Amino acid sequence: MNEAEEFTMSNSDMGQIIFVVADTWMKNMNVDTMIWNVQCVSEDAAKEFDTLLDNYQEKSKRECAFAYYVGKQQAYESSVTTKAIIAFLAIYLGIVFMIACAAILAIQQLSEATDNVERYKLLKKLGVEHRELNRALFIQILSYYLLPLLLAVIHSVVGLTVASREVIKVFGDMNVASTILVTSIFIVFVYGSYFLLTYVGSKSVINKG
Repeated sequence: MNEAEEFTMSNSDMGQIIFVVADTWMKNMNVDTMIWNVQCVSEDAAKEFDTLLDNYQEKSKRECAFAYYVGKQQAYESSVTTKAIIAFLAIYLGIVFMIACAAILAIQQLSEATDNVERYKLLKKLGVEHRELNRALFIQILSYYLLPLLLAVIHSVVGLTVASREVIKVFGDMNVASTILVTSIFIVFVYGSYFLLTYVGSKSVINKG
């Protein structure tokens, strides 16, 4: 063997090594498994061929000439299903933790605004305008919300970089860019809504006080 060529035979990377050798090398070897690769001329022909194999397998049962087969559509559906499951678990856990963090921040900021009502009254008596008080309150709440979000972004970038190299490739060659984009927009929307509601609530407490 003088040359080696790298090629892909599966959607997943499970660490398998396949050697393609000349037929003369097989003279003193026993055949353990035979793989028959069929390339159909069209999608309709592939579906018809899958139907024929299904019918043959049901009729033959134990005397079937093959152990199992995987069609192109089945491989594609399996890949999409795997991607959907991974995305659902990751998004679900991420949203749960995000909502918990946002709710804790909202309660903490509203409680702090209630405790500081007397201080804001004193600032009003000293001549500080409502606009300045609202601006200071906005910056304070924004800083509390931005710090966890910044840490989450850094963690996500590092985590996705490692996951794309070590984890995602095990389940197959997946394009997760669209999923990440949609999820990021949704998280920013929900997290931003919590921030705005917290600011409006805190401002209402201070102004009423």
